[in-house]
Amino acid sequence: MDRSDEKKFIEDIESRYRYSETEEGLIIRRLLEMYKDLDDKALRDQLTGLYNRKAIQRYFEQILTSDNPINQNTSFSIITIDLDHFKSVNDTYGHNVGDDVLKIVSEGLIRTFKKSDLTVRDGGDEFLVVVRNCELSVLLYRLEIMSNYITECIHKELEDKVNEFGMPITRPHDYTISLGVREMDLSGLTNVKDEIEFESWFKKEKKYADDLAYIQKEEHHSIRL
Repeated sequence: MDRSDEKKFIEDIESRYRYSETEEGLIIRRLLEMYKDLDDKALRDQLTGLYNRKAIQRYFEQILTSDNPINQNTSFSIITIDLDHFKSVNDTYGHNVGDDVLKIVSEGLIRTFKKSDLTVRDGGDEFLVVVRNCELSVLLYRLEIMSNYITECIHKELEDKVNEFGMPITRPHDYTISLGVREMDLSGLTNVKDEIEFESWFKKEKKYADDLAYIQKEEHHSIRL
């Protein structure tokens, strides 16, 4: 049973028992709630609460295979986000402080993007966001505000921190974020349900954004004194 069949199966059960007050109906509705909770947790990053990579294909599939007119002619942009010098945070101040920094980034993403967008912790100190139907100029403006907000929060978080030897942080403003943005080309995706095809397409689109983020990271490193 693929995801579309699974979804239809669950919807049929929900429809059948939605108003049932029998013992059987109450049990089935409770089981459905538990199933949805477990399914959602499997798609979430435990530390930040953002989605993980498992959620990406499902996100595109739900939109691109939907009969809802709202989802017709949907455009997507991908944003890749990388923390500069994050390894030194963990090395100097420990993973607990590093985890706090990752949570700050996650909060900034949640504040910036809509629930209809997809925010993902891509692993380590890397994040990505898939944004729907947003003009590039508007998106870049939102990203500038987000970047300033996140870096300011990181600096405030780190300025009073000390490492295990009691040494205070000396360069909190080294910790910035690098961003890359790509308006995604859907013409290269013919079957969103095909995992191999989707992964190949998504990897290629993401690389465009990654390359731009890398350029920005090099710029940040070059101005570090």
